[in-house]
Amino acid sequence: ICYNILSAGMPRFCRRFGGGRAGRLRGGDDMQMPQDGAILLSMVNMKLRDGVSSPEELCEQLGWDVSELYKRLGALGCTYDEEKNRFA
Repeated sequence: ICYNILSAGMPRFCRRFGGGRAGRLRGGDDMQMPQDGAILLSMVNMKLRDGVSSPEELCEQLGWDVSELYKRLGALGCTYDEEKNRFA
């Protein structure tokens, strides 16, 4: 969920991460990779924890470039732990 501030100053709510289908991943659900590193890390680890078997599978489902994911999370000092299926 995100907040858009309207000209009157009142927040308007919108859905992010899947166009209103939050929590479900299906093939072909292309979405933009979050720009904020902390949000990206949190989202990726949540999806991995909730049943996606690998970063490669996640990227395939979301239409992301897997090398870009590793690059962005690597810039935060994170590496993928295959045994725990998470970035830390």
